[in-house]
Amino acid sequence: MKMPTESGNPKTPVTFAVLALLIRCGYFSLGQVWSRLAPAESELKSKVAELWQLYRTDSTRTVIGLSKQDTKRTWEQVFAEISVATHPKLALLSTLIDLNCWGDASAAMARLQTEAQFLPALNEVVRMSLTAATYWVVHPLVVACHPVSKLGLKPATATPAAAARMEAGTRPPSVICLVRKGKGLAAAPPRSGSGAEHLSQASTWKEAEPLLNKLCSALNTLLGLEIPLLTDLWRVVEHVIVNEPAEVATVQAFISQHLFPASCLVPHSAHLSDQIWQALSQLPCHERYTLYGLWDKSYSRFPLGAVGRRTSSGIKQILKRVVNQAEKTDMVSHQVHFHSGKFYHSNPLHALEAMIGSLQYSFNVNFIGP
Repeated sequence: MKMPTESGNPKTPVTFAVLALLIRCGYFSLGQVWSRLAPAESELKSKVAELWQLYRTDSTRTVIGLSKQDTKRTWEQVFAEISVATHPKLALLSTLIDLNCWGDASAAMARLQTEAQFLPALNEVVRMSLTAATYWVVHPLVVACHPVSKLGLKPATATPAAAARMEAGTRPPSVICLVRKGKGLAAAPPRSGSGAEHLSQASTWKEAEPLLNKLCSALNTLLGLEIPLLTDLWRVVEHVIVNEPAEVATVQAFISQHLFPASCLVPHSAHLSDQIWQALSQLPCHERYTLYGLWDKSYSRFPLGAVGRRTSSGIKQILKRVVNQAEKTDMVSHQVHFHSGKFYHSNPLHALEAMIGSLQYSFNVNFIGP
C-alpha cells in the first residue's frame, strides 16, 4: 500500500481501516502517515478558535438556539459544525480507536490538541468510537450490575454481533472486520514500542479504573451526551461502592472528575437522577458533601460554564412568574415546581443558589400579599 499523498488521500472507511491496521502491525508509523494526510489542521484550528471566542462571550440565554430576529453566530452553531466535520485525520483517529490501537490513538489526540487546540470528542465520529471502546472495556462490570442481569438476561449495550465480538475479547464493538474466519485483527502480528498500547476488558474495578480514566479524559464533559453509557457507569460505581469497599477512594475521584461534570450536560432525566442518588446514597453523608463541593468547582470546564449560567438565569425567570394564587390555566405559574424541577435534575447546586439568592425582600411583589 502506498503512503497517502495530498492528491491521493484515503476517502473510504475501508481504506482508513487498512491504513490503521498497517500502523497497528508496525509497517507504518503514525508520524509517517499523519504528516501526509491533507488538508492541514488550519481549518480545524480556525473553527476551534471561533468556538472558544464565542463561548467566552456567551450571554445568559436560557434557550439554546436562535430566534428569528437573532442573526449572530453562537458557539452552539460552531460546535454543531465541528461535530459533523469530516477530516482525514479525524477519520484515521476514529479508526485507530475502533481497531484498539490505543497507543497510536492517544498520540494522534495529543497531536490534535497541540497543533490545533482541538478536543477530539468535539467530533461526533471520534466521540462514537470512544463511547464504543468505553462500553467494551467496562462490559463485564455492566453485565454484573445491570438490573436485567438478575433476570438472566444480558443488557442491551450492543447488537448481538457486537456482543459476540466483545465476549471474544479481541476488539471494541464498532471495529470493521477486514478478514473473516479468524484471520483479522486477532491474528495481527505482535508489535512493540510506544504506540503498541491496547485496551482490554476489565472484570474488576481495579482493572477498569485506569482504562476508564483514559477514555473518560478523552471524552471530557461530552460524556454527558452519551446518556446510556453515563447511566451504566453510575450503575458500575454503585456496584463497586457496595461490593468493593477498598476501592471507594478511587471511585470518589472518578465521580468528581468525570461523572459529575458529564451529568451536568443532561437536560433533565428522572431515571439518571435516581441512578445517581442510588450510587451516592451508599456513601456516608460527609463524603457526599465533599463530592458536592468538588462538583461545584467543575463548572470552569467546557461547556459547563454556559450550562451553569443558563441554569441560574432560567430559575430566576421562573421565579418571576410565582404568584400567591396562580390560575390553573397559567401552565407556568401553576406548574412552577415542575419547570424548576427540570433544572434541579442535572444542575441542583446552581439552581439552589439562584433560588436562595432571589428569595429576598420585595423580589416579587406578587409572591406575598401585603
